[in-house]
Formats: sequence, C-alpha cells, structure tokens
Amino acid sequence: MRELGLASLAFFYCDFREDQKRHRRGLLSSLLVQLCQQSDAYYDALSKFYLAHYDGSQHASDGELAQCLKHLFAFPGQAMVYIVIDALDECPMTTGLSSPRQEVLGLVE
Repeated sequence: MRELGLASLAFFYCDFREDQKRHRRGLLSSLLVQLCQQSDAYYDALSKFYLAHYDGSQHASDGELAQCLKHLFAFPGQAMVYIVIDALDECPMTTGLSSPRQEVLGLVE
C-alpha cells in the first residue's frame, strides 16, 4: 500500500541505550521526518515548521512537535498513516513526575 501511495508508514523503536529513543521528543522527531519523506504535502508543512523556528536554531517544544504531527494527520486527501512503535517497555518507568513511558503513552492516546 505504501509503494502505491495508498498509505504512509513510520516506525519507532524505543531503546533504553539511546537517550533520544526513550523519550517523547525522539518519537515525535522521528515520525515527522519519516512522514515528510513520504509526502510532498507533509514535506512542505515540515519545511514551514522548520522556517518558523528560525531554520531550526530555535528548538520547538514537545507540544509544538505534537501539534505539527496532528496537523499532518488532518491534511485532506492524504493516504492513511500507520505508525508502529516497538519496545515501548524500553522507555523508563519512573515514579514521581511523568515518566518517559507515560509521556509516550499519553502522546499515543
């Protein structure tokens, strides 16, 4: 389906050994990059997002990245998007404040 342009597909593997692969920010960044490679409309939207953050010199918050992803999902006429998140149990589950695993699960929800 992806090869025919009928679907977009993004994978994310949570990995406790790599800091960027156990937090919500890494998930969001990875999904955005993967999806923009599969659609010109997504690419244009992410390019505008990048420019709005002064060519990447101003870091977007996790909330802004999540909003950008939601914006992509709302594009009319785009193919179905499938996201595969593997090894979520690799995200740390800590007590106290929101843990990386809870943040990722909150995003998925």
